[in-house]
Amino acid sequence: MAGIIKNSQMNLRQHLSILFTIIFISCTGGIMVEDRVGSYVDHNLEPSIKSGYKNIKSLKEVWRKRYISGISEKITISKNTAIISFLNGEVASIRIADGTQIGRRKMGKGPAIDLKLMGENIYFALPRERKQLRSYNILKGNFNWRRRLAGGANAIALDSLYLFVSTKDGIITLNQTNGSTVWEKNEVHTIGSSLLSIGTQLIYSDLRGNVICRDIRSGDLFWKTLVSSSILYAEPLALGEIFIGTTASGLVFAMSLIDGTITWDNFFSEPIYTSPIIKDDKVIVALSSGELKALQLKDGQEIWTFKTGQLLSQPILITNTHFILTTTQRGDIYIVDTHNGNIIWHQKIDARIMVEPSLSDNIILISDDQKYITAYEIIPTEETVSN
Repeated sequence: MAGIIKNSQMNLRQHLSILFTIIFISCTGGIMVEDRVGSYVDHNLEPSIKSGYKNIKSLKEVWRKRYISGISEKITISKNTAIISFLNGEVASIRIADGTQIGRRKMGKGPAIDLKLMGENIYFALPRERKQLRSYNILKGNFNWRRRLAGGANAIALDSLYLFVSTKDGIITLNQTNGSTVWEKNEVHTIGSSLLSIGTQLIYSDLRGNVICRDIRSGDLFWKTLVSSSILYAEPLALGEIFIGTTASGLVFAMSLIDGTITWDNFFSEPIYTSPIIKDDKVIVALSSGELKALQLKDGQEIWTFKTGQLLSQPILITNTHFILTTTQRGDIYIVDTHNGNIIWHQKIDARIMVEPSLSDNIILISDDQKYITAYEIIPTEETVSN
């Protein structure tokens, strides 16, 4: 009997503790993080990589959930957790395995845009909240710092130490810990692209079509090359000493990261609003006409074309495979073989897909304009291949 009473008292204390935690989180509006096996806390916060597949049979729906607001940008993935930014200014964390919400918090007025994750901290801009830039700890549930930028924040990038922000005037580099300024550089023309941080280099382009490369630590100029009269609309891509970019005028180009020399370019008649993908010896780009094109990495010559007839979202490479996944605004989901451009699998949903899909190991997350997020599992046709 004494043992039963003792256990009952322990259970009561546990229930009260859980109840107090739930009440506290509800009152403070903090992001709730589970503290048990398989939770966000128990894992390294950086993305993981699993084995790829020799071949893919299909995608299987695992779960589907509807939210009160649409999402503002691509879902950020950290191992078994997805960080979602909503149009109403809320940011939520959910378990990828089953879609269970771990926590949710209102970050400010309007959407939190260009959200970046480093360790347990997220960094994002709030254009409607006095043009603020904020850092928030998702485990502790509080803000690390808030900073107003007179020129606003057009794009954000980060490395292990610094946060790089483009404004209407140029680049400002901040300390991730406290938001203090490390260095700041003004540009002649407004920056019109995403920022790419690679090694010791920070690369971006302005609205005149100049590609600019600066030293990450000091902001000193490495090189500046006029590539096109059109802007680099999406984030460029680097591999080794090669830099691949696309422009809103339809230009795909490769240049040297060492000195900014253009090695090749290929012009298409349709704008390109997405980032390139590099797989083996190929560069794959999505044209606004709905075509996927594979080009030779060495000289930019066309290898194959896959036509959808619909505006494509950003294609993503399925980890450790030779397959890419792309979606259309009409609601098509395609898996395409990078070897030849053949369709491996296709499905159309009854909604528009406006945001780039996200990949977490063998789970793909797709959001649509009906405010649904759907998780699909990759189904292989044969056993996986170990790294």
